[in-house]
Amino acid sequence: MNTQSYRRRLLRVSQSRPVVKICGNVYFDDSLMVAAARPDLMGWIFSPHSKRRVSIESAARQIECIRRENPDIFHVAVCAGNSIPDILRIARAIPGFDFVQIVDGPGVASEMRTHLRANMEVIPVLRVSSPIVDQDLSILMPADWVILDAFSPHALGGTGIAFDTAWVQNVSHRYILAGGLTPANVRERLLNSGASGADVSSGVEAETGLRTGPGRKDPQKVVSFIENVKAISFNR
Repeated sequence: MNTQSYRRRLLRVSQSRPVVKICGNVYFDDSLMVAAARPDLMGWIFSPHSKRRVSIESAARQIECIRRENPDIFHVAVCAGNSIPDILRIARAIPGFDFVQIVDGPGVASEMRTHLRANMEVIPVLRVSSPIVDQDLSILMPADWVILDAFSPHALGGTGIAFDTAWVQNVSHRYILAGGLTPANVRERLLNSGASGADVSSGVEAETGLRTGPGRKDPQKVVSFIENVKAISFNR
């Protein structure tokens, strides 16, 4: 299946139900478990400021393995605070990436679109701190997908902070909701916001036991989160 067909497939999915992205994958055994639960997208963080940063070499090996067993999963290189040469190096080093997620604003997103290979797309991120409408997203266009995350003055993302879903109810452009999502609240927050997808990292991580820490995923939380998102039908 060619790249355009993959993109059309993801867009078709988003017309019937929200898509689900599990982010902050670090460890090989965890990422294989996540892939087996069949999210639509998996995110790999390369930000120098993130506790869930993964090396290019490790991400490449993991994605290659996942592709063999679960070829329908999309893979996203998540960059925040990276230089443009660094982002290009990451994107070019791992052919398995379908998207590059850019947190650093419309200027970086636009610059990346001019340099990325033809089979990659940019997913820009807008960090929300007050009510927004479609016009507020115009500076990030063109983009099939936008991620809306909570603004924090202390971090570029991954804070686990939620914003008021009433702030985004007038956004009609397709967007993925991020920030403070858990298996327990994702259904309510998706339905209240009208989002076309959910993005989670810390909300599905292990809190107890020997295998805890940033990037360590809890199998039950991962499965519950994905099932709760996929159970929603848009009926349209």
